[in-house]
Amino acid sequence: MGLFRRRAVAPTAPPELELDGVRYRQHHASSPDPENFFHLYLPSEEDPTRFRRRVQLDVHTTRGLTPATVLGHWLPVHAARHVGPAEMNHAAFTANDGSGEYVLDFLLNHHEAGVDAWEWNAVRVIPHRVGLVVLAWTHRAYGDEVDQFLAGLGDQRPVLLERLMAAPVPEVTA
Repeated sequence: MGLFRRRAVAPTAPPELELDGVRYRQHHASSPDPENFFHLYLPSEEDPTRFRRRVQLDVHTTRGLTPATVLGHWLPVHAARHVGPAEMNHAAFTANDGSGEYVLDFLLNHHEAGVDAWEWNAVRVIPHRVGLVVLAWTHRAYGDEVDQFLAGLGDQRPVLLERLMAAPVPEVTA
């Protein structure tokens, strides 16, 4: 090992993203280690403690990391918050356009401040020049809103997945 070590430089992420006609502003950014960077975005009208929509942009610069590996980490992390039936519902698939992208979507329920909450998440993992970029989209409902949310999700899910897959890859640089 030489005297000088390359210092990890945090990738830059845009301060705002637009998805499905909604503008999301960066609410929080963190980096648990030098190779993983997380950015949370909320619409300006959303309460961060009780949001209904959120976008997460993750940047992973670890060499050799695959989309399948990244997706393999998402389910256990989210399953830890899950309550209700023994399994949360999820599906994973690869994009059929040869891009190397993977998509995971899942539905889970949990309790927040004594209120039942359900959320649907779609996670798109994109091979990128900096490593892997993850674009995740969350829709939530709380309490009395849950029945209507779940009833509409059956029709909305394919449309929302298409919109996530069609969204431009956010500009990130390392």
